[in-house]
Amino acid sequence: MAVTGILLLGFVFVHMLGNLKVYLGPDAANHLAEYGEFLRHVGGPVIPAYGALWIARLVLLAAVVFHIWAAYSLTRMAQAARPARYEYKEKNHTTY
Repeated sequence: MAVTGILLLGFVFVHMLGNLKVYLGPDAANHLAEYGEFLRHVGGPVIPAYGALWIARLVLLAAVVFHIWAAYSLTRMAQAARPARYEYKEKNHTTY
């Protein structure tokens, strides 16, 4: 769960950095199209256009699925470790 959480948090951080380019001024905002083009063609001639983008999408999708599975699995393990519920003691409320 920690590994998938780090992957998802890393995506959020990198995505935030990309979106913060809007606040660098009008010149930087004009270069957002170049940033998008860079993301579409990252990997150069080794990886075809949109290839790295699709790999990143599939990795993120797998990370979400495994993160949910890990949360479910950890919850079931925690429930199995203590089959009896905690004892709850009702409080006695008094008045003056």
